[in-house]
Amino acid sequence: KVLIVDDYHVVPVLIANYLDRSGFATRTASNGLEALEKFQLEEPELLIADTNLPDMNGFELTRRVRAISNIPIVIMSAGSGYMGDDKDAAIDSGADAFLMKPFDLVDLLDEIKGLLARTQPGVACREVANIGKS
Repeated sequence: KVLIVDDYHVVPVLIANYLDRSGFATRTASNGLEALEKFQLEEPELLIADTNLPDMNGFELTRRVRAISNIPIVIMSAGSGYMGDDKDAAIDSGADAFLMKPFDLVDLLDEIKGLLARTQPGVACREVANIGKS
């Protein structure tokens, strides 16, 4: 299960549709508070969050999630600042990966597969390898 957080409605819908077709169950949220609520209710195995959210930025959301969970977190940014600064801030806040928008959905899927393979050793390697092949 993947929670996708972005205040620009098109982005989470596109990502969710792609990941759903790749075998994931997805949930979306449009701000940090909604994401925290859904995180506690849905207990996702991975979080994808934008840096620019209306009530708290993605870095703060990452810090809050990281305080209660070790799930993989991917931060995405449209480049509100210098990419290196956003990437450093994402990693410093506890994110496991950073993607600069626009990115290819195949690259996102590859990143997710790599993170799940490293963070969920109980998942059979073939299950992770088969993600996206349906």
